[in-house]
Amino acid sequence: MSAHVTTHGPRYRRTARWASTIGLSLALAVPLGGIGGAGAIPASGSAASAYGGSLVNYTSSVDAFPLSYYEFLPAGFNSTIAHPLVIYLHGQQDISGVWVKGGIESDLVQDFLLAGSDGVTARAVVNATSAAGMILIALNSRSGSGWYIDSPCGGPQQQDVMDAIHHEESLRNVSKLYLFGMSMGTEGVQYTASLHPGMFAGIGLVAPVTDLFEDIAYRAYLVRTANATDPWAWSSIQAKEYLFCGVGPGTANASERAVDRMLTNMSPLRFDVNAFLNVPIYITAGGGDDRAPDSVKYWPTWLNVNDTLINRTCHRVIAYGEPNVCSVPLGHLHMRSPTKWTFRFVYELHAGHDISQLDPSDMVAFWEGANPGGYYIGGYPFTTITTNTRLPY
Repeated sequence: MSAHVTTHGPRYRRTARWASTIGLSLALAVPLGGIGGAGAIPASGSAASAYGGSLVNYTSSVDAFPLSYYEFLPAGFNSTIAHPLVIYLHGQQDISGVWVKGGIESDLVQDFLLAGSDGVTARAVVNATSAAGMILIALNSRSGSGWYIDSPCGGPQQQDVMDAIHHEESLRNVSKLYLFGMSMGTEGVQYTASLHPGMFAGIGLVAPVTDLFEDIAYRAYLVRTANATDPWAWSSIQAKEYLFCGVGPGTANASERAVDRMLTNMSPLRFDVNAFLNVPIYITAGGGDDRAPDSVKYWPTWLNVNDTLINRTCHRVIAYGEPNVCSVPLGHLHMRSPTKWTFRFVYELHAGHDISQLDPSDMVAFWEGANPGGYYIGGYPFTTITTNTRLPY
């Protein structure tokens, strides 16, 4: 039987207007960090192979840049029947903006080598998807800090995601699509899903970033405070500016305002929540997460998940040109229409900014309808899900 090819068309491309503002076409994108050599990491590749993974090469449909992803076929894989496809988008892995031929190897695969809870969780992702009969692919993006958007100096990295999906669909018989990621990858998940409504049967957000204006403001706050000796905060701001050829958000000129519009598009759970109608959303957040904080002890101004799911907020970063729009929490939307707005939020009280916030089996079970939605408190590092009756659903 020939491979089944599924074609998904975008509702619209909100990035198209951005490149023309800066004056660069995506086909002529220039990475500020340059282009490096091949990105293969043999030790991790061997670990992927040990878990049934294989490296799949593909090229960008925009500029023919060589890319790749790891593919993990489920136990009992049968090419003559359709299998769900799960796509994983990794977190930020560097701040240089350098393009790597073949792609920078996904943190999921690198975590296979770890002995601690992150390694346990990464391997559990493969086991959980395999047990559910799902194909898993982990993308190796062209840079470690492209944020999965099409940008003039970061390149067509949102299209790279779509190219990977279409390539895998040309190879395998795919029934439905699921998309999940961690940290930077959660922005890619939200953004991609919002551009292509109805394309994904479910999404997953681990240690999520839900408002890019607040994300940059938090890092600027760290630079101004006693944490100024930590180079990570300033480097993280610079990494985002690399995407826009050195331009940051603001109101001073047309280029800064163009960045404002792009950051708005990159924050759809805050500004375009209707894009997630009928999309089951699995979310985890950690009380000990100081990179994408969801605890007042780190950043009381904006709580990534709480202010997206639970609390309505009208706070905005005026200096960055953030739109004057209040959040519409998913919890409120669910109470109005329970079948159209579904989510499962697991809050890990002590978890840091790492993938071990996630219980992969719990996420897959929610996607498949076996686990209900709602608010839950989990254990860390090995998740125990208990209903949090203090929060309505």
